Amino acid sequence: TVKNRLARVRATNMPNKQFKPQDIRYRHFQRSTDGDYKAVIFLVLDISGSMDDHKLYLCRALYYCVVQYLKQIYSDVRVRFVTHHIDAEEKEEGSFFQSKSNGGTQLSSGTQKVLDIIKDDYEDGEWDIYVWQTTDGDNQTVDNAVFVDLMKELSQKARAILYCETDTGGG
Repeated sequence: TVKNRLARVRATNMPNKQFKPQDIRYRHFQRSTDGDYKAVIFLVLDISGSMDDHKLYLCRALYYCVVQYLKQIYSDVRVRFVTHHIDAEEKEEGSFFQSKSNGGTQLSSGTQKVLDIIKDDYEDGEWDIYVWQTTDGDNQTVDNAVFVDLMKELSQKARAILYCETDTGGG
């Protein structure tokens, strides 16, 4: 920008040394205010007995990054917290990472809870829906087919489904 202005001043020998719009070489992007963009993200956490503190820490770090990214894109971001083991329940943020269970894992319970919340609160189509599910992948074998069917149903409603298996065994 400065080089363009100096070149113009030298070429024209004009006493006016102010910047003009044509001098500006690098233009900055302006935030658009052409609509009200809203997103809801469901953070679905496996709290079964196999999820140790290190795995929960990894999940928390991943959740933080995703939520911060979405806040850059959307003017209104709501975060819903769902924990599951055999059963699923919605939690407040303060107790979300403090929850623990000694039971097994049924991934379908968390997915079903998300579908129920979407049906009750976000069926109107005004919200972009994101689902981030983290687990260690230790699902009960009898639950796999049910989980796949529910994920197919959820994929029709959500803008993106993120599924992450934490594996701390390899370092």
